[in-house]
Amino acid sequence: MPDADRRQLAIWNGTERDYPRTRRIEELFFETARRVPDRTAVTCKGTSLTYKELAGRACEIAAELRARG
Repeated sequence: MPDADRRQLAIWNGTERDYPRTRRIEELFFETARRVPDRTAVTCKGTSLTYKELAGRACEIAAELRARG
């Protein structure tokens, strides 16, 4: 990949943000899901999930993992 393309990709992917280090990341995620449930949380291969949908799936997976010990 040409250097110019690499630099542009780094700009587009520059999503690093500060967050309160005294709180767990899942707390911050679920807080966001409660605040903006219908906002797009993730998009992959043309499929998008809202924060509400992603939080629901995360809870389903967590419940399954707990059931399996």
